[in-house]
Amino acid sequence: LMNTLNVKLSHSISQLYETLCQVGKSTFAELQRATNFKDTELCLALCSLMHDNKVYQARISNTVYYIIK
Repeated sequence: LMNTLNVKLSHSISQLYETLCQVGKSTFAELQRATNFKDTELCLALCSLMHDNKVYQARISNTVYYIIK
């Protein structure tokens, strides 16, 4: 089961990274619309990308954006 989850997450991470490369800086809601990920899946993928220093979070006029480094 753990292995299946890791494979799915790793696919989600790649998909999210590709999406961010295409659309540029995005909010959580925009990324959710673009990927159709559920909250948890999107959170885990974003956290993983931030942990690996591929994506950062920035607050721009009271909105949080996710941006490719």
